Amino acid sequence: MANKYFVLPDETKVFLMQLPVECETAAIATCTQVNYDIVNEVMHRIRKLPDVIENPIYGNLLTILYTLLKLGFWKKELTLTQFINKEAVPNKTMMLVKRNVTQQHWVVFAGITTVQDNSEINRTIDLYHFHWGYELKPKALTREQVIDYFTTDGPVNTCFIVYKCNIIKKLTESLKIWVLAKINCIKGLFRK
Repeated sequence: MANKYFVLPDETKVFLMQLPVECETAAIATCTQVNYDIVNEVMHRIRKLPDVIENPIYGNLLTILYTLLKLGFWKKELTLTQFINKEAVPNKTMMLVKRNVTQQHWVVFAGITTVQDNSEINRTIDLYHFHWGYELKPKALTREQVIDYFTTDGPVNTCFIVYKCNIIKKLTESLKIWVLAKINCIKGLFRK
């Protein structure tokens, strides 16, 4: 399938979803600048592994972490406060936004603009822009909307900056994820 993306003035490729359920693929491809089809192939191989827990209610976080490591990347967690305080890196920060437990979507932070608030004189507001994977134009959210999307009920509220990692980090984090997957599988056996 042909990659659908657009190129920003700084040469960053922003990938669009090829299927409506591939928001994590588009987000990872954008943050890593790895070809969409390669990211999709890695994710597909990981989903076939016997111990992988694919759970959309949790935003498929383990699959995303496995994929980042396989591609040679890792993450730096951001709290909501850090994000609001402008510590996120445009086109390198992924966030899981939610309306409720079953309606969630991985987006990529695109930057912040400050605009004049028309309702009050001499007041400005920050608009947070996100690539949703649907179209060229990023979606703008107010600070309050970002907080609402990030804190809506659900088992996972996550935001992180994606970065290229070294081999030691790749090995240690791979081991941690493998142990976590094993623990989850063992817990699953006892629930039956």
